Amino acid sequence: MFDSSGELDEEATSAHLDRLISEGAHGIVVGGTSGEFISLTDAERRRLIDVAVRAVAGRVPLIVGTGCFSTAETLRLTDYAAVAGVEGAIIILPYYQRPSEAEVLTHFRTIGRQARLPIMVYNNPANSAAPSLGTQSLRSLYEAGWASGVKSTFQLSIRCMSCEQSSTTVSVFSTAA
Repeated sequence: MFDSSGELDEEATSAHLDRLISEGAHGIVVGGTSGEFISLTDAERRRLIDVAVRAVAGRVPLIVGTGCFSTAETLRLTDYAAVAGVEGAIIILPYYQRPSEAEVLTHFRTIGRQARLPIMVYNNPANSAAPSLGTQSLRSLYEAGWASGVKSTFQLSIRCMSCEQSSTTVSVFSTAA
C-alpha cells in the first residue's frame, strides 16, 4: 500500500495485515507476484518485509516474494527475508529473459541449495516470459528438497505432484480454472 506521495504506507500496510489475521487468515504473503513487487525498489521490498514481520509478529506463517531478475539478486533478497524472520519465500520464474527450461531449473536448484528458507516456486509463464515447468520438473525440485511447494497459474497434474512414493506431500496452489 502506498500513500498519496507514492511512498510505502507502513501504517496502512500494518493495519491491513493485522485485519487479515484478525479475520482468520491462516497465512500472509507480501511482495508477491501480482505486479506489486516489480514496482518496488530493492530498499522498498526490504522495508515491506520488515513491516510485514513486525505486523504479523509470528501469529501466522509469513511468506514473502523474493523473486528477482537474476538468481544472485533473488538469493540476496531471500537471505534478507530469512534473517528478518519470515517462514518462506515465493519465487517467480526468472522474468523477461526468456530462459530455457534447463536454465529455469538451474535457477531454482541454485536457490534451493543456498536459501535458508523453504521456497515455493511460482510457475507463472504468462507473466514472466519463461517456459512453464511441467509436473516432472516441479516434482524433481521438490523431491531434491529444493522447493517446498508450487503456485501455478495453469492446471497441473496433481496426481503427479502428490509424490505418492514419499511419506511427505507437496503443497500445490493452482489459480487455473
